[in-house]
Amino acid sequence: MFVIEKIRCEICKQDIDTVLYEQHMIHHDRYNAREEKKGKPTYIKEKCKKDENDECKICWGYFKKEEMLVLLKCTHKFHDICFSTWSNISSICPICKKSVFTY
Repeated sequence: MFVIEKIRCEICKQDIDTVLYEQHMIHHDRYNAREEKKGKPTYIKEKCKKDENDECKICWGYFKKEEMLVLLKCTHKFHDICFSTWSNISSICPICKKSVFTY
C-alpha cells in the first residue's frame, strides 16, 4: 500500500502532499514576486568594462566587455537578460536569497 505523507506549509498553514510540496512553494515564490514588485527595485544596470573571469550564476556564462550586467544590492551580479528572466519568476537573489526589492 502506498502512503502519501503530508508536510505543513509554514506560509499558509496548509497540509500539503510531499509529492506536491515543491510545486506549492513555487506558487508562493511567484505570488511573492508579484507582491514585492510593488516596491522599488534596488539594483544597478551597468556595462561590463572588460572581459571578466567571473560568471553569471544563472546561465554560467562569463561576463564579456560591453555586456549589460545587473548588480544587486547584495553585490551579486548577473547578465541583464538572465536576471530579467529570473525576476519574472522570483524576487530574490538566486545566490543568497535576499530580496531584490524594497518596501
